[in-house]
Amino acid sequence: FVVLLADLADAGIGASLSRFLPPLIRGGKERQAHAITKAAFVFEIVVSIILGCIVVFTAPQLSRYIFDKTDIILIRVASIGIIAIVFAGFVNFLYSARQRFTVVTTLLIVISGARVVGALVFLYMGQFTLFNAFLLLVLPSFLSIVPLIVSSVQFLPTPLQKKDWLDLFSFAKYLGVNKVFTAVASRIDVLLISAFL
Repeated sequence: FVVLLADLADAGIGASLSRFLPPLIRGGKERQAHAITKAAFVFEIVVSIILGCIVVFTAPQLSRYIFDKTDIILIRVASIGIIAIVFAGFVNFLYSARQRFTVVTTLLIVISGARVVGALVFLYMGQFTLFNAFLLLVLPSFLSIVPLIVSSVQFLPTPLQKKDWLDLFSFAKYLGVNKVFTAVASRIDVLLISAFL
């Protein structure tokens, strides 16, 4: 559920960075590259916060009708997971677009390693609950904040213009449609199966 909403929050914007930033960088258009990066970041954060708020306020209904009376607090905490996974995805696409593959690989290893170590600790303690499994999914994703802060020093000061938003959405519109339908198709079956378990 959390991953599905994170995919919807991305809406192909992150994927568009890895496709369209390299030509701008090679062409020496750093200002435009930074502006599009900032627009993508602002868009993803705003959408993920909106989705998170919707999850928080509709948690009782989600608990009652979709998740078979899952603890409401767990569903509300899931709203934090949306932002964490969006952060991680954005950093991955941004650094891949700039061909900083060492950073991408290192971050992936660190996040995956933290989840494996955490899982082993919870298993050893006999505390591998649904809530702890959710923590293992979400908390390591916040490690992506470190490279995000480093890169944001470059793109956040760039002022945005209307043309930057138009460029971003012209880049991402087809990828966005594909991303949304792919996300729904790949995640909804898991949700349907879990709803009947």
